[in-house]
Amino acid sequence: MVLSTKTLRLAILVSGLLVTSILLLIGIHMQAAALDVVSQTSPDTPDDEFETFVEALNNGETGVLRGVYTPSIMALEIVPQPENDPGFVSTADNVVTEFSQANENGITGLLAHNTLAGKYFSELAPGSIIRLVYGDSTIEEFTVTEIYRYQALTPNDPRSDFLDLDTGEWISVDTLFIRMYTGATHLTFQTCILAEGDPSWGRLFIIAEPMTSPEAP
Repeated sequence: MVLSTKTLRLAILVSGLLVTSILLLIGIHMQAAALDVVSQTSPDTPDDEFETFVEALNNGETGVLRGVYTPSIMALEIVPQPENDPGFVSTADNVVTEFSQANENGITGLLAHNTLAGKYFSELAPGSIIRLVYGDSTIEEFTVTEIYRYQALTPNDPRSDFLDLDTGEWISVDTLFIRMYTGATHLTFQTCILAEGDPSWGRLFIIAEPMTSPEAP
């Protein structure tokens, strides 16, 4: 039997989901380590504070994500995952982690513990403007379009199924990964949901779509 190119790509993707499912199921809730590079913004942040944020992250590297900014909500540094460690999530405050397996699919995935930088994700709402900042000060803008909340039915099982808290749909971890981290170009924020005393009780996903082509400020 000869498989089509599309089928082969999907098979390769799904075969790698066991490692990814560990990431989807981990409790994003560890204690913070102090970070002094980027501080949280206050309400009514003026444009000059955003410019200062961009300048602080500039290291001249083209195509390398350095920060994520939403007016009056967050100004956070972005760090990459170590090579061959797709389960890594930074334990530093005001830092989010770029998800390497999402990047392989052309999607920007940003991960954070819900007691650290992830606590700001829940403040995002449809229409919120997200600005990604690159090492050469290039800015890419997104707008939040969708918010998903899931309960992990067996939180400590890396192959747990999930329950969509809005629709009641029951889906597998493989399906969840494909929905959140494949498809047209977009940005996905991910953190855990604390409920019933369990910091890994559920998962929060925020989807944002591109507004414009990247441009230098």
